[in-house]
Amino acid sequence: MFGTAHMPSYWPKHYGTTKFQPPETYLGQLTYPFRRQAEGTPYG
Repeated sequence: MFGTAHMPSYWPKHYGTTKFQPPETYLGQLTYPFRRQAEGTPYG
């Protein structure tokens, strides 16, 4: 209708994050944004 649909003719080879494993626990995911990041992490 508005020309915003994106329907490629192929599927992505990979899904998710690369070289980064988010915390698995609920508490770990909740507190992750507030922790200090170490040098060399993917997001700063």
